[in-house]
Amino acid sequence: ADRAVVEESALFPPALGLGSADVLVCNPPWLPVPRHAAFDSAVYDGPASEMLRGFLGGAAARLAQGGEAVVVLSDMAERVGLRSRRELETWITAAGLRIHDELRASPQGRRLRTAKQQAADPLATLRAEEVVFVLRLRAV
Repeated sequence: ADRAVVEESALFPPALGLGSADVLVCNPPWLPVPRHAAFDSAVYDGPASEMLRGFLGGAAARLAQGGEAVVVLSDMAERVGLRSRRELETWITAAGLRIHDELRASPQGRRLRTAKQQAADPLATLRAEEVVFVLRLRAV
């Protein structure tokens, strides 16, 4: 396709028909913990991973033949015991999707903080080891 359409919606825009998307991209909040304020939704996905599971649950039906759903996540939830990799893969399979490819990267910017900032951050060690991954998913 020679164009992209970007729309703001709760999850899937109403105009997105079934079987019509070549690519769907989701960068959900990375930690499945309760939200206490509206701002928290940028970081916390709720204890049941509502956004992530909602995206996975609706992606396969909206993908065109050969289309791809792309999910950007951090392994921080796994590192702190809030979600396992096996649980994530179970949700993917249950949604009628499969992992086609996976890209991994370690964010380097967080390692540039001062020693004082690192000492004040109780998650500094975990953040230094954190891995961001991009899952390329296809319908089964």
